[in-house]
Amino acid sequence: MQYKVVTKCVVGLGIIFVALSAIELVFMLLIALTEVYINGEMLLIQDLLLNQDLMPIEGIFLWIFIIMCICIFMVIGLVFIIIGIKKNLDGPVLAKYLTILGMFILVLSFIKLEYIVLLGKSELSFSMKNTLPKFQALLFNNDLTPIPTACMWIFLTAVVCSHLMAGLVVAASGINWTLEYERQKEDIDVLKPTIK
Repeated sequence: MQYKVVTKCVVGLGIIFVALSAIELVFMLLIALTEVYINGEMLLIQDLLLNQDLMPIEGIFLWIFIIMCICIFMVIGLVFIIIGIKKNLDGPVLAKYLTILGMFILVLSFIKLEYIVLLGKSELSFSMKNTLPKFQALLFNNDLTPIPTACMWIFLTAVVCSHLMAGLVVAASGINWTLEYERQKEDIDVLKPTIK
């Protein structure tokens, strides 16, 4: 792979990570400030998350963990930008950075996806059609919440899926690039005449 092309792609990926993380943070804030119609009264989702009578205590912790994961992805984007801008990194060092960051993105994406799934499956403590609804079912119910809230929640899940794919591509390209450098090094060693 060509070094300049890779550094441009790394900077572009970093910008995408920072932009997606910023949009996610705005969407999390907008979801938290969404009014929900529960038991004849209007509540903000943030009030629902903080009210232990309506939602289990892990709801607010999962919400905070999701926000922390989003912030970590923003930092990863900034790291990509810094790595791409640096001119003094060797190709093999950059390849190792890409491999490590790709693996870290994969692990963090699975953790964030699990937090989103667990928060979506959190049972609420009020009755809706004679059943205890889940948090995600509340967000997707058009009678209780506005439609854009469900779209923002789907966007969060879609971003996690894109992070998973990006992690796979970054780790695989880092491993591929490392193997290319190893092959080139072996070819150079074979071509060197033996000195006696």
